[in-house]
This record gives sequence, C-alpha cells and structure tokens, in this order.
Amino acid sequence: LKGMGRVAQVAMAASRRVLVFGWGAAAEQVLKELSAYKAGEAGGSCSSASAVCCISQTSQASDCDLRDVCSSMGFECVLMDAAAEIFEKASSFKPDLIVSASYRKKISARVLDLCEDRINFHPSLLPKHRGCWSGFWCLFEGDAETGVTCHRMVEEFDAGLILHQERIAVASDDTSASIYKNL
Repeated sequence: LKGMGRVAQVAMAASRRVLVFGWGAAAEQVLKELSAYKAGEAGGSCSSASAVCCISQTSQASDCDLRDVCSSMGFECVLMDAAAEIFEKASSFKPDLIVSASYRKKISARVLDLCEDRINFHPSLLPKHRGCWSGFWCLFEGDAETGVTCHRMVEEFDAGLILHQERIAVASDDTSASIYKNL
C-alpha cells in the first residue's frame, strides 16, 4: 500500500464518491491516503463534495478499529455482515469508485455492478497466492519476495487486470504477521 498516492489522486478526482471495503491496518492505510489527498496534503485538492464511506465486518482487527479511524477523518464507517444490508448501504451511497483492502469476504457481483471503477489491494504479487493467507503461502513456498498488487476487481477472486505492484524482500526470519505489517 506504500505506492497508494496516485490511486488516491484518481479516487478523489472530480469529487468522486469512494466506497471502501476493508479491515485492519491495510484499510486504515487506504483511508489515510484518501484523507491526505482530500485535505490537499498529497499534492492534489479535492472539493468538500467528495465522500468516503467505509464498510467493514462487525468483528474488527485487534490493532485497528476502522470506526475510530474513519471518525478521526470525518468519513462514515458502518459495520455489517449481512449481504442484503451491505448491498442496501452500497447502493444508497452511489459509489463512483469501490476500493477493497483486506476485506475478509467476497464482495457480491451486485455490489461490484454498482460502478465501473473497482480496485483491490491484494497482499501478494499476483497472480501468485490468490485468495486468503497469502503471507503464509509466500513463506510456505519459499518466495524470495512478496508485495502488494493493485488490480481491477472482477467477480472472480484476485483475477482482474493488474494495475500496479510494490515489491518487498522476504527475510529469513519473516512470519505471516511480519509480512502483513511490512506490506
């Protein structure tokens, strides 16, 4: 997520409504980048009409409660798990862009169909290690490097067009947890 600045610029251009699906520190980083860009700290400026809404699961990461993160930035955050509620909230928000970062459920095709622009940040160098537990698989398979892939979201998990990748070396003492924190 370290190369996210350009994505924030695109996301917030022309007063776009950005719907973030996320969980934990990865989603927090996306929200921080969007907030910085909106405030003009990232070399851009964005009108106050831009809106960001975050949808996350009711069970929050122990090291990051997205309600607190969003509250500090003036963004809306809702916690919900039911597919019908998620679709209702997403459709009423009317997103111009959907961003996913460590969201722990598959986003339904109905939600994805709400807008044309949809991106995901996946914690591996796709096409390797699609799906969950990519940090574990990177270690299990002895990969020398891993990273984050920004790709277009399609209905199939982690199969959309790759837009950008950031790479990091895997250290001999890395664990799944250390890789997650480094990404």
